[in-house]
Amino acid sequence: MRPENLPRGPRGRGRAPTYRGRRPTRGHAPSPGSSPSRFGQTTFPSRGRPSPRANARMIGINESKRGGFVKIPKMGTLRAQADSSRQHDESQMSNEFLGSPPTTVDLIQAYIILPANDPNYKDIQHVFDSVRRQQCVWVEVQNNGILLLSSRTTIALQNGVKSINTILSTTRMAKSEGTARCHWLQEQVLDSAAIPIRIIVGQRLHLLEAATNFVSDRYCITQNIQKIQDKLGPSFASIETLNGQVALSTSYGTMLLKGKSFQIQSELVFETIKLAMKHDMLTFADHISPIDEEICTPSALVRFVTDPATTICDNLDAVTWSHQVSYRLHDVSLTASAYTVADGALCFSTGRWVSVDETCHFDWKFVAPELSIDWALQLSSQRSHDPGPREVESLLRSLQWTSDHDGGPHTIFGCLPVCIAISKPALQTLKTVNEVEMITSCVIPIAGTRFMLEIQLTRIWNGVLLSQPPKGIWMNVRVYAGHWEEALNHIPPGQSCRKFDNDLKEVWPGSGTLHSRLFEFVGCVVRVQKKLSCFVNQCTENSAS
Repeated sequence: MRPENLPRGPRGRGRAPTYRGRRPTRGHAPSPGSSPSRFGQTTFPSRGRPSPRANARMIGINESKRGGFVKIPKMGTLRAQADSSRQHDESQMSNEFLGSPPTTVDLIQAYIILPANDPNYKDIQHVFDSVRRQQCVWVEVQNNGILLLSSRTTIALQNGVKSINTILSTTRMAKSEGTARCHWLQEQVLDSAAIPIRIIVGQRLHLLEAATNFVSDRYCITQNIQKIQDKLGPSFASIETLNGQVALSTSYGTMLLKGKSFQIQSELVFETIKLAMKHDMLTFADHISPIDEEICTPSALVRFVTDPATTICDNLDAVTWSHQVSYRLHDVSLTASAYTVADGALCFSTGRWVSVDETCHFDWKFVAPELSIDWALQLSSQRSHDPGPREVESLLRSLQWTSDHDGGPHTIFGCLPVCIAISKPALQTLKTVNEVEMITSCVIPIAGTRFMLEIQLTRIWNGVLLSQPPKGIWMNVRVYAGHWEEALNHIPPGQSCRKFDNDLKEVWPGSGTLHSRLFEFVGCVVRVQKKLSCFVNQCTENSAS
């Protein structure tokens, strides 16, 4: 695209910017021994205009003759390989789009990958300098779309966008929204036969080498099983393209990457591969060691599936990926699926526990209302006629939970102390009621994590004698993240644990991988549900008698 076809810049056409000092020379590379200022920041003059040295730092592209892709050299600087006409076009581009950056910015070590025959290949060189002056973090052509990353927002244009006009307008929008702070991401020098799979965790950049090929103007990652297995072991099977989606197949399952979910799911890819490389030939049983081996069969499978089109509810349109976990245990079957938003916060999860004979099931939901951090895991029972308070006490005894008013903190499952708050009406003084609720709330820690489980049993009597079984029963389970000591200090007497803002910023936090933390979480839920199955069986026997 010629500069004359680009949108009009903020300074107007033909109005050259003023410089204090000599005009910067394009393509000037820093000396080999030079280093950026502290934290990679450069301070501009007080009037907000870039210094000649800062303006001289530009991003370059070198076309690789091997692998068919374009990569940026380390500490990338533009090595001008254009003719005089292109330099003239760049001058017009600068006159048109040179903005006034803030007094301090963080320089960006941009990493842009383009196939050599991509239609944006020529035009993208014109936009580099304009983009960095507009204080954007990353511009990338990916899957026929243009991806712009800033310090606060990620904008993906997935409709076959090929116009640099869109990039410029997007960068201008990012600046107007207050996303002027930028972070240069340092890159690794990769062999030209491999490309990096970008894995973004906050402001960190992880690069993963994979033997791949470029086809046409989009990513097409082909299978190279032998090389990958030699490097990562048999736990890593293949990376391939499935109907335009990038799929990672491992012995643990399959992950499909598509659209906006690429960054989030690449983190899962990274965790899986890092685990395989670290421990060498991990087996599935080793991977889920926190779960009792006797309740897991060799056919247990974990499958992560991308479903970006899934609509959970009207106010959760930011859903970007989902994963589904399926276990087939000796006596129960557990299926769970979760949905997350772009910032990585888990916002919705559903699941079902089903007994082998399929006589009963429990449905549970793990939600964050309106994307808030007050997470809740709700467990509902299919049965509507279960015995009353006596069976509740039996359930508590079977789970080894003890009320907090029975004498201080107690230990459960050999873990941390437990606090249980029980609230119920004075049943001895009531004969009949229109509606009475008896709520039993229990809070337990999840071993090896900072999560706590609050199980709440609610029974409703409606227009019947209290001596009769309740008309309705449901069970709610809430999950909270936080250090147990903090949680214990925040639980008022007679009340259950609520929420802990400072410790709800991570999904399944801990030192292990994301997979192992997920398995720990599911394993604890499985144990609780096995106990609940005993409770249901007891209720069934009592009802039959």
